[in-house]
Amino acid sequence: MFEAFFLSYLFSVNELTHRNNFLAGFLFILFLSRSPEHLNFQPSQIALLFLILALRNILNNFKSTQSLNLLLTASFWISIASLFVPSVIFIYPALWISLILFQIFSWRSIPISLIGLIIPYFILFTAYVSVNEHLLFIDQIVRQAESLFSMPTMPKTNEIIELALSAILTFFSASYILSRVGKQVIHIRKKTSFIFWLLGISILVSILSTDVSAREIVFIPFAAILGYYFNALKRQFWADLFISLIFFLILFQNYKSLFYA
Repeated sequence: MFEAFFLSYLFSVNELTHRNNFLAGFLFILFLSRSPEHLNFQPSQIALLFLILALRNILNNFKSTQSLNLLLTASFWISIASLFVPSVIFIYPALWISLILFQIFSWRSIPISLIGLIIPYFILFTAYVSVNEHLLFIDQIVRQAESLFSMPTMPKTNEIIELALSAILTFFSASYILSRVGKQVIHIRKKTSFIFWLLGISILVSILSTDVSAREIVFIPFAAILGYYFNALKRQFWADLFISLIFFLILFQNYKSLFYA
């Protein structure tokens, strides 16, 4: 719940939502609730929180006088998130893309971002060494690396349907937003472009990853884009209908055992 509030606040202060409301956060919760596993605590929830913290630093980096500090911190948060969901590490290129989009890329950006990436793993390695378990640390890193480059499993039928619906919604949302974002001030244009880049990278990670939890990364930019689109619609009937249908489908999926008891 905190992640949803924080996400809505983040989109609001960066003017990435058509109206200041909780719709993006609500959609984020709704998407996470699609899986019964999320009724209980999951490590991916921690990873998502750190990713949102990283996103805050990235968006705040536009025209900031503390660009390198924000870059280091954003890289640090992504690295911590990858400790819980290893596939998150593939989101890392989004950092450099943001620097290019915001026109603040410099030669110092690369080593500083890499330092932020290494720090959590170095601290963890030091902790393992202190208890004479450095070989265990190396073994876990090797296993994580192997899992990152394993062949992904084929999606189930319901996942294919979800992907198809998401693709359709993304198309309509992107068409609407991109046709109007050119009229906005430059910082909104730049940040909106980054959200679309983040969506593209997240989709790629979710498709290629063997870890189902990695697919939840896409919910962050998807909630932003879809929230903006639904807020901007003049006829709210379709937005209300979609959200209601998704809500009842999730209820049915999570509690369908009650219907067949």
